[in-house]
Amino acid sequence: MVTLVWVHDGAISRDHPVFARAGDADAVFIFDAEHYRVRGYSLKRLVFIMECAVHAGFDIREGRYTDILQELTPTELFVARTPDPDHKIVIDTLRKTTKITVVKERPFATIDREPDLRRFFRYWKRAKKSVMKPDA
Repeated sequence: MVTLVWVHDGAISRDHPVFARAGDADAVFIFDAEHYRVRGYSLKRLVFIMECAVHAGFDIREGRYTDILQELTPTELFVARTPDPDHKIVIDTLRKTTKITVVKERPFATIDREPDLRRFFRYWKRAKKSVMKPDA
């Protein structure tokens, strides 16, 4: 039985609760250049993502998410919850052959509807209301 943690760019941290749930499972970060190109990630953002993955010591693979994960053939996959629709498609595709556990973390912000992930300013305009509350 192969148990694996899929680390995506929405949760690149060894402190994420997914690791407590997965125990001593191996972790893999997949650099999906096509995903990042379609999303319009800047070079600075890509460098930051890779530096985080390298610093955390994850096994890093390059290719399409689904292809790499199917190649690794996990029987159980742990993944951090994500609002990214591409990641959700990968998770749904893999559910046919793999036991998937999606792990939530305490949210950074409370937003009243699905966030617009294309621009940080749009996200932050909604998120700052719950994040910047003064302590009572």
